[in-house]
Amino acid sequence: MKERILARLAQAQPGRVSGQELGDELNVTRAAVWKAVEALRAEGFVIESAAGGGYRLLDAPNRVRRCLVQNLLTTRALGRAMTVLDEVGSTNAVLRERAASGGVHGETVLARRQTAGRGRLGRSFHSPQDGGVYLSVLLTRDFDPAQVTIRAAAAVHRAVAALCGLTCEIKWVNDLLLDGRKICGILTEGVCELETGAITGAVCGIGVNVGGGFPPALQDIAGALPADTDKNALAAAVLNELEKCLDEDFETLLVYYRRHCPLPGQCVTVRPIGAEAYEARAVAIDEKGRLVVERGGGRIALPGGEVSLHREH
Repeated sequence: MKERILARLAQAQPGRVSGQELGDELNVTRAAVWKAVEALRAEGFVIESAAGGGYRLLDAPNRVRRCLVQNLLTTRALGRAMTVLDEVGSTNAVLRERAASGGVHGETVLARRQTAGRGRLGRSFHSPQDGGVYLSVLLTRDFDPAQVTIRAAAAVHRAVAALCGLTCEIKWVNDLLLDGRKICGILTEGVCELETGAITGAVCGIGVNVGGGFPPALQDIAGALPADTDKNALAAAVLNELEKCLDEDFETLLVYYRRHCPLPGQCVTVRPIGAEAYEARAVAIDEKGRLVVERGGGRIALPGGEVSLHREH
């Protein structure tokens, strides 16, 4: 009942909703409505009330809340089935388990904290309590799994630009940088049919830092969006843009992606999966979203791996 009352008050902003109206909509007494409002106030929501004037939501804690995210969705599928967890090991792991038992396309899991958040190549992703937006989306319709990370990076880039007015750089293939520091990581994992091994979908995990507060080891490389960035609005914007990017023609999307990826023309260090690192010159991002590098007079199209600007080392 709290969620439904909170959603109704958020929808009515900046207006009011009477206790009688809330009670009628939920088929409960006005006393029950009052108790739910008091419980929300105890969680940090500022709700004004006046005799005969109803309730008005004035302020809310900057924490991810399912009804507040869903209020802002314009999607057909993404985020319509949604779970918000206070703490979890990894949102990707939760959603992969659900996918094995018949999860639906667009099902989304968000967490306020991850204790075992993961990045690419087995790295950890720092995910402190209320330190950002940590979400995973299950994708089960027809799509090219190799394109998902490219599409997700473009989606987050567009969401940050629209919501915060900030222009990030996309570091191939899955990071977003602001002023040279990583503010977002993306991890896409395939979902396989157990009997045949065929890929039946993907889980796309997205973590966006908000507010900072990093441990010393990360302070020089990790960045964040401003602390006052509305996490519910950010989560909704990411899901809204992701659905659009999944629908967009890939060639058209690549034009946008290339525009904001600074690697071509730069000297880079390439760390292939399962092989030794080497120096190369980034040349282009090809029509499949692969990074083309030049090494020893020859060119290689990288389907994955880790790349960093040579000047960083």
